[in-house]
Amino acid sequence: MSLNLESLSSVVRTALLARIAYALTICARATYEAGTENVLDPQTLRAYNELLHRVTGSVVSHLTNSQGYSLESIVEMLRSLAYAIADPEK
Repeated sequence: MSLNLESLSSVVRTALLARIAYALTICARATYEAGTENVLDPQTLRAYNELLHRVTGSVVSHLTNSQGYSLESIVEMLRSLAYAIADPEK
């Protein structure tokens, strides 16, 4: 089942972006060494942070009715990151 992003209201789009941002913070924690300040996978952490930057910027854009990254482009970036993490050799 595919999600029709174009049909979502502005409020729902903003809420979805906020949930994506929250999920990215959880995923980024997997790059840390438990119980320490050490980062085990800095490249993946940076990728999460870069995407999180765009997602939170998009939330701000939605809230202020200004131009920014669309939800569709954020979802595409999320897919690209997921593929890169799943198969880092590509």
